[in-house]
Amino acid sequence: GSHLRIEDHCFRLNPYDGYTSKPIVAALVDKGIANVLVIKSQISTADDIMDEFEPLFESTGGTVSTLEYDMGGNKEAFKSKTREADEALTMIIEEGGVGTTAVVYLGFSEVIYFLEYGHNTSLVTVPWFGTDATINKTLIMEEAGEEAAMVSLISPVPVVVNSFQYNRVNKLFVASFGYPMGLEEANLYDSLWLLAKTVIETNSTAQETVAANLPGIASGYFGVGGPLDLDEYGDRVLAQYDYWEYGFVNGTVQAIKTGSYDWTGELEWID
Repeated sequence: GSHLRIEDHCFRLNPYDGYTSKPIVAALVDKGIANVLVIKSQISTADDIMDEFEPLFESTGGTVSTLEYDMGGNKEAFKSKTREADEALTMIIEEGGVGTTAVVYLGFSEVIYFLEYGHNTSLVTVPWFGTDATINKTLIMEEAGEEAAMVSLISPVPVVVNSFQYNRVNKLFVASFGYPMGLEEANLYDSLWLLAKTVIETNSTAQETVAANLPGIASGYFGVGGPLDLDEYGDRVLAQYDYWEYGFVNGTVQAIKTGSYDWTGELEWID
């Protein structure tokens, strides 16, 4: 979260939540979306993404309207917020057209309330975009699967980069554990190598020395999970994402991989 984005001795290889805005905006622009209603929870993760998303999307010529909600609210509170969201989205559609309008959802599984209560409203007439917090979730598929499939809820999920480094180590990982190495395991592997590399290159184990030199050594270093460049706060800058969305497969709602986005800004949809 943003509370971790301070000048300290902590370095994080998991992509900063706020950078999820990049693949979201890229997907919106690619699909011709110019006007969005952001429905966001009042939590720091959503704030982090929103802080990056709004100026980035507006720089493409897009317009942003926002509706916040309390994730601790009861069902009646969510019904009220759903009505507000419907009214706000209806106005956006009337002004900009349904074909260029979308909902961006920044929250967790409480999205089921907006989908369920919004079943017969404008909320299910436009595509939705989310994050890794709202895709491939059993609760969503069970409680609001039909609605989720209606709006797709296209969501970027950070993943490892398919590379020689990854394939070499993953082969050994699968042999040992029986399943593919994911981003979490790759980050752990890379963090240990990066720390060791810094100690070796500086010939020091002193905390201040290692902390001062680690970002520079990480710059340009391609690990098992991908490029490890860090920003001034120690957060990973470059990341790859897969796009997932909800849809029907043989009559059952499932999360389906539909595309990818890499740190160069290249976006590719699966035909």
